[in-house]
Amino acid sequence: MKIGLVSLHWDGSKKNKLSKANFKKLGISSKLNTIKKILEKHKENNIDFYAFSGSSLSEYKELKELEKYIANNKINSSLIVEVGLGLNSSKNDKQGYYLISNSEIQEKFLIKEVFSTSGEAKEKSNISQLFQEIESGKRTINLNEIKIGILVCGEIFMYIAENHSNVKFRNGEIDLSNKFNIIVNASHYPFGGRISTIKKYHEFQSKNFKIPSLFVTGFETKGNKVENLCFGYNQNKMLKFENIDERNNENNYILSIINLKNE
Repeated sequence: MKIGLVSLHWDGSKKNKLSKANFKKLGISSKLNTIKKILEKHKENNIDFYAFSGSSLSEYKELKELEKYIANNKINSSLIVEVGLGLNSSKNDKQGYYLISNSEIQEKFLIKEVFSTSGEAKEKSNISQLFQEIESGKRTINLNEIKIGILVCGEIFMYIAENHSNVKFRNGEIDLSNKFNIIVNASHYPFGGRISTIKKYHEFQSKNFKIPSLFVTGFETKGNKVENLCFGYNQNKMLKFENIDERNNENNYILSIINLKNE
């Protein structure tokens, strides 16, 4: 299975001021045209599944426009993309991660982030809700007989690193080995100095359940520096991406492609 992980640009200086009301005011604009460009550019690369970093589209109507574009241009790839912030959104609105497959929005597949911080992960009710969604199949995408499990951003904090090294479940346990063949953790923005810990969580997750664990997030620009956070593990081995579409003057994104059948 060929998977494309797409890091979209994120203004990290504004990440602590997020709310639904000021989404557009902060300049965190929709990436609809960028997503269209990526799908068209790599149409012949036979990418089975794309995972886009969070807050990619600002409104549901843009998701409908993307659905129409995919159908009209005969794009065969499936993808997950987030509408709105996904953070603390109400249960009745249309914010969250959607799946587009077979050129259609799969309305039943709508994932909202259960918790976003390690503090929220300490609450047993939050962990129980996440585990229940995993058990029920709500977090599973069935694609070409492959079960792809989806975690959103800070939900990876269901793990904890004791003494900054030994990783274990934070609050209760769940066996993911019989739920998923691959796990994808799609995030909004870099975790700052905690990224080394996030890598430990993914390495533990992959090694413990003997399945590939992938991570993608938006990136920040700090002067001329670009932070691209996209990685994966297959048990205790870090995965190598076969092709990278780098950010440049024309691209405000970074695409990393991996063919897991070669791993």
